[in-house]
Amino acid sequence: MKLLNQFSIQAAFLISLPKVMFLTLASRASSAFSFGRLTTTGTAFLSRPNLSNYRTVASAHTTITEADDTIITPRDPNTLYNFGPASSRDTVLFTCERPGGEPESGKIPASAIEGWAEFMRKQGIDEVLVLLDDNELEAYEDPGLVETYKKCALTAHRNPKGEVGASTRAMAKVSNCQADGKKIVAHCTHGQGRAGRVAAAWLTRGWG
Repeated sequence: MKLLNQFSIQAAFLISLPKVMFLTLASRASSAFSFGRLTTTGTAFLSRPNLSNYRTVASAHTTITEADDTIITPRDPNTLYNFGPASSRDTVLFTCERPGGEPESGKIPASAIEGWAEFMRKQGIDEVLVLLDDNELEAYEDPGLVETYKKCALTAHRNPKGEVGASTRAMAKVSNCQADGKKIVAHCTHGQGRAGRVAAAWLTRGWG
């Protein structure tokens, strides 16, 4: 069977790597990647990796089926904030959803950000790459998302993905963290669209 038509050729290198642990598989568009992991049975999961139970795969046979639309598998409800590493090969970049997720009504309180920040610090995260647009930041109560990150001792970098040069700036931030021995988490709203593209670019740069 052939690869999904919307796959970027830049993701294909991951398929041929020996002992593959994670595989860039699905996209919302030609450049929109999510990340999955291979199980010991060779099944490809096309959702975010689960930090709590990912494991090395000694060998696997990947089956990728053809589809006409985006492939998304249900997220693991036990994975807080949809948090996970870009790849088990990499210890610098992680991705996740934003604090508060998608609220049903009202604005997201600062307490939701504080709980998110506490979790990230426990994972050793030092910096946050915020991929949200200006209008998405309006979902938060004062003093706002970025200011609350600062109060929680996290270094936040605004980098809306819709802006010109956003990808270049994102790679520069992750590279700086790598050089400084720090960990950085990139987040959009759900941690599987824009954050996935950042992770795909980083893995292609480092392992492609």
